[in-house]
Amino acid sequence: MVPVILISNLLIYAGGCTAVVLEAGNQAYSHLRGDLLGIVPDKLPDSYEASIMAMGDLSDFHIAEKNLNTINGHIVAYDKEARKVLIDLFRTEHDQTRIQIRIGLAGDKLESVMIYDHITKHLPSNRSV
Repeated sequence: MVPVILISNLLIYAGGCTAVVLEAGNQAYSHLRGDLLGIVPDKLPDSYEASIMAMGDLSDFHIAEKNLNTINGHIVAYDKEARKVLIDLFRTEHDQTRIQIRIGLAGDKLESVMIYDHITKHLPSNRSV
């Protein structure tokens, strides 16, 4: 009964915005109110490095600012249309990483998913042995 209450509260809180949760292997993400939110099983420093490498792979983006500390990481980049791209990474209590991506003021779901997919390709949990 509790999950039903939590889901109904989330739908009321979202104010009619549709949240889609997709799962691919051991990583899942959702897109809600312009932000892409995902959790990956890798540690924060590894996820931060994967994010930097992913943005380097994507020629349409350039990194303007980046910083990392023990509990979070923050990356600011701009795309070719001068839209601000924010990538925020947070260490979770289980030593995983929560990734939050926003592009521009309203968000861009397709671009956010593309960036997220590039980040996950560089994670240690996805590298071949």
